[in-house]
Amino acid sequence: MTIHRLAQRPDLASETAALMALTWPGHYSQSGAGDALADVMSRIADDRAAVAMQDNAVVGTVALSDMSFGSKGEGPWLVGLCTAPDYRGQGIASALVTWAMGLARQQGKAALFSTTKDAAGIMKRLGWSKVRTMTDETGTWSVWTIDLARKGPA
Repeated sequence: MTIHRLAQRPDLASETAALMALTWPGHYSQSGAGDALADVMSRIADDRAAVAMQDNAVVGTVALSDMSFGSKGEGPWLVGLCTAPDYRGQGIASALVTWAMGLARQQGKAALFSTTKDAAGIMKRLGWSKVRTMTDETGTWSVWTIDLARKGPA
């Protein structure tokens, strides 16, 4: 598995958008509010996103953002973390989170936040702390943070 900055691999935009649409069909469907390809193109322009490649395919993605669902004014945020179903459980999401933490550190950020339904185990293993829980019409979410000044995965 290799991780590439998405801005250096714009040829992977459509494949990355397809993975995001597969992961979040409610948001990126015709009736959803999102546009996966537009989100990927924005991430390419921001140069704060990565893709994981394995077997010549996009198998995961992650990005940094100034805002996210669950924000109460904190930031920056790790967003859009997803792994292709056939590649889950192989450490790809953990590698992408570690990549995002390293990028945030390089940018001089003191902390990083994330909202998740499904990645609590990854966050705990990588030293993140749970900040709060919230509920919306789709279920229960937890907001996590990590102090980037401490020593740890980067």
